[in-house]
Order: sequence, then C-alpha cells, then structure tokens
Amino acid sequence: MHLHHLREIMRTLLLLLVSLAVLPGRVHAQRERLVLRTYGVNDGLPSQEVRSVVRDSLGLVWVGTATGLAVSSGDAFVNAERAFIITFPPSPISQVAVHAREGGLLVSGAQGTAVSVSFVRQDPYRKGYHWKSLFSEIPDNVLATWNFTSIFRTRMKEVLIGTKGHGVWTRVDTGKVMDAYSFMHAELRKVGEGLTVTAIVEDSSGTVWVGTNKGLFTYLDASLLQVPAHLSELRHSPIRTLTVARDGSLWISADGRGLFHVQAGIAVHPRKIAGIPGAAVTSISCSPNGDVWCATSSGGLVRLRNGKISVFTRSDGLPTNAFHCVHADDDGLVWAGSSEGLTKILPESYLLYSETDGLPRGAFFGVTKAPNGDLWFSGTGALVRMRGSAIRSWKTQSSIGNLPLLKPVVDSQGQVWMLSARGVVRFGGNTFTLFADSLIDELYASVCRLKFHPQGGIVLLTPTYLRRFRNGATTTILKGERLQDFVFDRAGNIWAYSFPAVWKVALNDSVTPLGDIGFPVNITTGHGDSVFVLNRLKGFQSQYELEHMDSVSARDMNDDKSIKTRGYVVDGMVTKSGRRIITTTIAVTEQLVGDDRLKFLASTENMAILSPLYERSDGSILLFTVTSKNLGFYHLDLNKGSLIKQPLLNSSIIREMRAGPLGIYRVGGSSLVKGLQLLTEDSSGVLWAATPVGIMSFPPSGLQYPVRAPVLWKIVANHAVFYSSSAADDFRYVTFRAAPLLEGQYDPVGYFEGQRLTLPSSMNNLSFVFADRSYRTETGVFFQYRLDGVDTSWSDPVSEMEARYYDVDQGTHRFRVRSMTPDGLISKEHWVDVKIIVPFWKATWFAALSIVTVLYGSGRLYARRIRQLREESDRSTLQAVRENELHMAKTLQAGMLPAACPQIRGFAFAAHSQPASEVGGDFYDFLQEENRVGIVLGDVSGHGITGAMIVGMARTSLRFASSQLDAPAQILSVANERLRQDISRNVFVAMFYGVLEPKKRMLRYICAGIPTPILVRNGRASYLPQTHGDRFPLGILSGVRYKEAKIPLRPNDLVIFYTDGIVEAMNHTKEEFGFERLLHSAEELASETTESVVRKLMDNVGRFTENAPQDDDISMVVLRVEKGGRS
Repeated sequence: MHLHHLREIMRTLLLLLVSLAVLPGRVHAQRERLVLRTYGVNDGLPSQEVRSVVRDSLGLVWVGTATGLAVSSGDAFVNAERAFIITFPPSPISQVAVHAREGGLLVSGAQGTAVSVSFVRQDPYRKGYHWKSLFSEIPDNVLATWNFTSIFRTRMKEVLIGTKGHGVWTRVDTGKVMDAYSFMHAELRKVGEGLTVTAIVEDSSGTVWVGTNKGLFTYLDASLLQVPAHLSELRHSPIRTLTVARDGSLWISADGRGLFHVQAGIAVHPRKIAGIPGAAVTSISCSPNGDVWCATSSGGLVRLRNGKISVFTRSDGLPTNAFHCVHADDDGLVWAGSSEGLTKILPESYLLYSETDGLPRGAFFGVTKAPNGDLWFSGTGALVRMRGSAIRSWKTQSSIGNLPLLKPVVDSQGQVWMLSARGVVRFGGNTFTLFADSLIDELYASVCRLKFHPQGGIVLLTPTYLRRFRNGATTTILKGERLQDFVFDRAGNIWAYSFPAVWKVALNDSVTPLGDIGFPVNITTGHGDSVFVLNRLKGFQSQYELEHMDSVSARDMNDDKSIKTRGYVVDGMVTKSGRRIITTTIAVTEQLVGDDRLKFLASTENMAILSPLYERSDGSILLFTVTSKNLGFYHLDLNKGSLIKQPLLNSSIIREMRAGPLGIYRVGGSSLVKGLQLLTEDSSGVLWAATPVGIMSFPPSGLQYPVRAPVLWKIVANHAVFYSSSAADDFRYVTFRAAPLLEGQYDPVGYFEGQRLTLPSSMNNLSFVFADRSYRTETGVFFQYRLDGVDTSWSDPVSEMEARYYDVDQGTHRFRVRSMTPDGLISKEHWVDVKIIVPFWKATWFAALSIVTVLYGSGRLYARRIRQLREESDRSTLQAVRENELHMAKTLQAGMLPAACPQIRGFAFAAHSQPASEVGGDFYDFLQEENRVGIVLGDVSGHGITGAMIVGMARTSLRFASSQLDAPAQILSVANERLRQDISRNVFVAMFYGVLEPKKRMLRYICAGIPTPILVRNGRASYLPQTHGDRFPLGILSGVRYKEAKIPLRPNDLVIFYTDGIVEAMNHTKEEFGFERLLHSAEELASETTESVVRKLMDNVGRFTENAPQDDDISMVVLRVEKGGRS
C-alpha cells in the first residue's frame, strides 16, 4: 500500500471520529455583543466628525470635532464656547488632553489652535474656566497657517505641542492664571524642524516619548533623542500613535509594521501583537481592568483582553469601521470618535447564541433548569439543551407541527414537558409526544400553567380544569371556571385560585374549597415554603389566613381597609427571606407586614413585565421587561435599595416582537402572556434569557450602577468657601483644603480633615454644591439629598445642584447626595461629615474641669481647717468636721456615679459598687458617644475623703481625654500623664477602660492594674485575652505605653468586669472568696439577666463572708449581648 493511500485512510478515520464526537452537542462559538450608543449633531455635537475625546477628573467629557470643542455633563453635549468662557475660533480640533493633577485641559488643532484651559474652582456647569493661547505673541495671520497635531503637558509643567511639518514647540505652563506679560515671557522653544508629530506621552519613569512620521524619539531638555537600542526597529518607522498603559508599559502603532507592546523598565525588544486587522491603528487607550482598545482606520474597534483579541465592526452595531480616536475612562466606558459621531460603549456586554451556534431558527419562549444543571430552552417547533459548553437541539415532528413551545418543565425522569396550541407536548428519548386537547388553542396555551409535582408527575392547569399526568395516566382532579394559577406547599398539596375562590387539593386528590377571597391576582410560595395569595385589594394573604378563612374573614375580607397604592396591582412574590414584593402598572413596591401601605421601591411606568418576578441566589430580584425602546431586565437589590437596568435588544427588535407568534412579546393590556419563565440562573451565577432572536447569557459582573454618583465638591459656610482638592469617585479618599477667596488670600477659618469639615458655631449656614457625572443613562438626571440630624428622609428629586441649610445645630451632621433618573434608577451616594463645634463654655469637658476645680479648692480649704482644729486640740469640733466632710464627700461621690446604665439595642448593662467604708475608692462610669460607648471601672488606692477626691480627678481626666481622642491606648496614656502630675507619689488608680462598638459588636479594652474581666460563652467561663502592653496603674510612672486588646462578641455572651475587692473578700477564718469561686459563680449565672447576675453574685459573696466586715470596696459592671441583631 502506498504511503499517500495510508494517509488518506488515516485522514478519513480522523474526520469520522471528530464528527462522531460532535454529534451529541456543538461547542458554542457565540459572539460577544456590545451595549452602545452613538451621538451626533442632533445630540449637541458641533460636527459629526469626531477627532479626539477625553474625560476629566470632574467627569466631564470633552469632544474635539471638525468644527470646534464640545462638552457633556452626562445628559447632552453643548458647544464649549456657550457653556464656558472659552472663546477661541471654531477650528478643527486634533487632540484634547487633560491635566489630571490640576483639573484643566489642553486643546490643539488646525489654524493655530493651541489653548491651555485652567479650572478656577467655580461651578463647572456655569462659568468657571480660564483659557489662554499658548502662542499669544505670534501674530494671528501667521498662527492661522500652522496645524497642531498633538499636545501634552509633562510632570515638569512643560507643554509640548506637536505640529505638522514643524516638529515640537515647547513652553512652560504652570497652570495658574497668569497675566499676559508673564505668559508671553515664558520661554518658547522649537525642536525637530521638518518632523510631523503624531503623538506625545510620558511614562511612569518620566521619560517623554514622541512619535513622528520619521520614527520614535524621546524628548529631554528641548532635544529629540534616538530611542534605546532595544527599540531600534522603531527608530525609522512612521509612528501613527502611542500611549502609556496603567501598568507603565508602552503601546505603539507603526505604519506598515503593526502594533507593538514595550514592557516598562525592561530593555527588551518590543513584542509585536499578532491578529490585529490589516488596517492602521489610529488610537490606543487602556481601561482600568487592563483591556487595551484600539481604533483602526478601516477595521473597526479592537480589544485585547488577557491575550485574546476581539474585533468589533458594523455587524456588531458600530456606526462605521473607520475610527479616528478611542478613550477608555475610569468608569470602564469606552468612547470612540469617527466620521459618524461619538460612540459610547458600556462595560456591560452579553453573549448571543443564534443559528451560527447550532440553534434552530426562530424565537425562544421559555427556559428551565433541570436538577442535573442542564438548561432547556423551548422555541418555535424546537427544543434546545445546553450542557456545559455544548449545545444540542431537536425539531418537532411534522405530526406536531412547527408551533411555539411554551413554559418548559423537567420531571424526575428527565423528560421535558411543554405547552403548545394543540395541547401538552412531552419530550423524552429524543421523541416528542403530543397529548392533544381540543380545549387548548392559541389563546388557552398562553394562559395555561404546567408544573412538575414534587411527589412525581406533571400538573396542568387550564381556565376550566386541573389535570395530572403521572405513570402514563391522565387524571382530571378539579373542574372550575376562570382558573388562573396554582402552587405546591411543603406537604405536596396543590393550591389553586380563580376569580374569586381558592381550592386546596390533597395528595389523594380530595378537593377542599376555601371560599371567596375577593380579587386574587397571583399565588406563590415564599418564606418557609408557605403559600401566599396576592389579593388586588388586600395584598398578600398567608396560608394560615386561607386555611382559617372563617376566623379572619371579618378582618381581612369584609372591611373597607385596603392597601394604599397608585396604579393597578399586576403581580408579586414573597422572597425566601419573607419580604412581600408587589408590582403595579407604575411601580415595584413592598408590602410591610401589619401595614396597609406599600413602600415604593422603583418605577415601572411605560414598561411591561414579561416574566414572573425571579429571585436570584443572592436574594436580589429580576424583572424581565419590555418598553417602546428596548427589551431587557431590571435587577432589584432589596438590601441596597438599588435598581439596575440591563438593556438587551434595540427598538428594531421590539417592532418585530409586536407581531410575534401568539402575541407573546406584545406590549400592554390583555395581549401580554402571563407565566412565561424567560430568565434563569445557572450554578455559576450566569444569567440566561430566552428572547425573540436567540438565547442570551451575561455574567452578574455586568450588573453595575447605570447612574454614577454625583461629585460633592464645594461647601459654603457663611460665605467662606471650601473646595475639594480632587474629584475622586470615592469621596472617602478625597482630602480638602481651604480654597483662595481672592488671589493670594486664603480663608483662615475651618478645615477639611479626611471626611470631616470642622466649623465654629458661628458658621452654621451651609450650602452644598454637587455635580452629575452619569453617562450610563440616556435620560435626564435628578438629585436627592439629606442632612442627617436635620432631614428625616431624602428630599424630593430636584434638578438644582445645590442644597442650602440655615441655623444648623451644633454637633456632627452627615450630608448625603445621590443621582436619580426619572424612571427610578438610583446611584450610590456621596457624603461628608460637617462638625459644628460647641463653644468651650458649653462643652462637657469644661463642666467636668469646673467640678474638679471646685473639689480641689474645697479640699484645700478643708485641709487648712483641719490643721487649725488640730492645733487648737478641739477634738470634738474636729470629729464633727470630719463627719461633715465625709457626708459631703459621699454625696459628691454618689453624684459622680452614672444615674443609669446605657440603653443600647442588642446589649444589656448592670452595675454595682459597695464601699468598704462610708466613702469608697471604687468607681465606674459610662462614656456614651456616637456609635460607641466607653466602659470604665476604677479602684483608687485609698478610701475616705482622699479616695473620693482622686476618683473625681481620675473620672474627669478620663472624660477629657476621651473627648479628644479615639484609641483606648492614647486615652489612658493622656489620663495617666495628667494624674501623674496632679496626685502624690504613693497614690495610684487601677483601671479597666473598654470601648464597645455596638454596630461591629466589638470590644476594645485595656487592663491597667485591675483583674482581667471574665467572659462566659456557651456556658463556660474564661478570662478575656491579656493585653500586650504595659499594665501599670495610672499615676505611678510617666511614659507608660498601653496597648489595647480586642475581642468580637457573640449573642448570649456575658462579660463581668470587677475590682479585686470581690476576690479578696474574706470570711471569719481569713479565707478569700478567690478566682475559682468567681468563675464557678459566673458559669452558674450564665443564663441570668444582668441585674440578676449582680444581685446573686453579691449574695454568693455575702454568704461566703458571713457578712464579715471587708477591707476593700467591691464593684462590678456586667454586660450581656442580647440574642437580637446588631445595634
């Protein structure tokens, strides 16, 4: 046998094996589809020809066109000359570059246009930009003959302007507002005469790269230098464009050579990117996620992602294949300019499976997920299964016809059941079986229900009967009129409803009518698999209410108390967590339990909901909707209160849907089919949709806020102005400074510190200025705001970008602002804290200091009086004075102890102090502040009047330190230094200081010479973890370094803080109560209330000591974490 014959046989066998391997399914080769919109002159652009686009730090999009500069704030584009004080000639714009650090921009173009624009910190949506020509000393008639191709400002504040045929002009520009004389005398230089400059960039090392028609150069000290040796192949290649990626690497497009990538800081040869279309790359930009986007002269847009190249052309919805520029902004949006306008590409994308992926032609009307994870899609005369990465489809036989198959379900044997206009269709063993029913026509098929019974079999509901298919037999189990829907409860019983009755069908097919319930519109299962019926007037009614109809009818059925809502109740569901969601003709709402009002969640005006509400695994809800403009779904996050819109199909598809088979996709009125399940979620969280043009999938990562949060950038307090030094998206990372009121003058009052602006009490008239930066929505944006402590709820949506408040009370107030579209889409919020300082004579620390001063002065006076009495030897008088002093000290000390324990939701406190003498040295205190509470337990060395005075000084020192500082270690260190200076060397204060953060359920603490507290958890008592720093009592040494420890608390935890008096309590035989008895007692009292723990613990000590006199005080604080939620 000849060798070539053997090769032919092997090739044939290989092809046969491959064909057999792909028979069960076909691996999808679906295309990614972009979500985009193109803007033109009708949207405010001066010209359809877009040459350059960039987005600045305030979120404004600047567009250079063939006839001038345009700007957009998120709604529409306007001519920059009309929007700002920018009055240069309307010439063709070649490039717009941004000063990212200063907030200004540079503009270059034909007819000598080279302008520096500086943002002078005024309202960006009125007038607030100062501009100046970079060549003001050049005569206009000469300047008009120059053509500037590119412009760039280096870190050294040197502006480089590329020209056509005249090299690079350079000039220093500080970015400040300069007078004409100063600017004209800034040195103007030119290098590279004869070169046409195409691009100028600066990498992370400070190297400036210049692309020209004669190769690649670097710029240094007004000179163009040859590039390093490892880039020698680009020295003489015409450079079309170049850019610096966010990782510092360099991307270069060379005419006739292709696209190159140069790693940052590595002297290696550039890597040529294979697979780029033959068209020249005209512009390059890099996204925050690492994507590299390229605009080409005739090959569309190219995206490089993780080594994979994707090409998008007119077939993907782009207006053209020839693009001049591309820009990827910090939000992930991509802007591309062409002769057809400006195209905006959203970061969301989806995969469309169609005929090229092995799908049959036609629309799809349902999707279901089988127990094994397979996805089944029913369409026009076809059924499709997706298993992993394989697609397989089956066509119906001629005996069934090419009819739409609706509402697929999968039974326990893996068979798929569907509805058609001729009856029920079953698919199993690669064969379709029709259970013909003359009562099921096109109209009935659209309103029938088909579901898998958890005990086996399939249940069919039509408007006139309820029927079960099981073990090859068909049984009619209920007949009625106007049957609507049914569900199964946890026991397998069937619950069905009509207008206006409800029936319960047991497993033995016995039927129990539950009576007239009024106006039901839906039946569902929710929290705990309970059954709920949605009544159009009463909202949701539970399974218990339905089964006890007689006992609740008077309350729920016959009264005139109905749910209060605008619009017409359409559908609803009860989530797994028990929340009751109701959709009306104009809104998505939530029914609050025990309330007749519906809480507004989102607007649904001008749209129709195609599919029942779908609850995802994360608890969010999907609404598959159709409007006059697009088909898509809304993603409702119940926890965040946000509504995110995911558009899928455009208006041309909508027109096709209106004439679709069975009217399934028609919009509005009775023609809309109920019960279509068009969405599902697979085990990996990917969402799948059945649509008229195929099957779509999109990852949950594509669900992002369509409305960007506004930037809050100016605050005015009694005419003093404070500006943000940056317009970062996350306000928490913005630092602030006082802005100049006049040139060279700065406001000396107030300052920004992180997220807080601190103001004196005289500056309590506030104005907050904000601006919109939303580009994901195509409608106008409104704003909502609130000032915590002043407003009780969000303001009504307004278009004004300023909120004013007068005579704001002292304290810390949080101002919040968010953007909102007319149809209810809400952005994240930006916020800032404004603290208005209380006058010092009204402050707590001043009152405490006054008390200490009085106590100290009184003590000195009393001490002097005692010495006088001793000298006179008047013992009787001395004794009377001592008793009077002790009585006064006891009164003062009692006044220092808190009148009551803190009342914090989720936590319970109790405290007790028993002095050994008439005036003790133990004390406790609670320092309650915003979002936290301080716990203090102290033991002063000494009793009587001296101990009382030290208690007052320690308490005041600690309160003063806690009002100025946050960290427990810093607070104790400051208090220690103050006591070290004020008390004698042989006196000290042992102290426990802890900070409880209720929201985090966290306890941070320090033990300074005091016994370690006891934690009782799960019935077992142990000590809290030891702190690692110094544990000296306060007042002994200077420079003590305390270190805090922290422990997260759990529900039912019991913490006992105590002084050493309780463990050193002795009976008549001098035996101490000890730590072991204390631990044992704590375990016995683990389930008691805090008050009971204190009382019974003191009883245990009393029984042990047999009420013998004690030498030390006994004090304790008890804390319990309640079973309820966090505070």
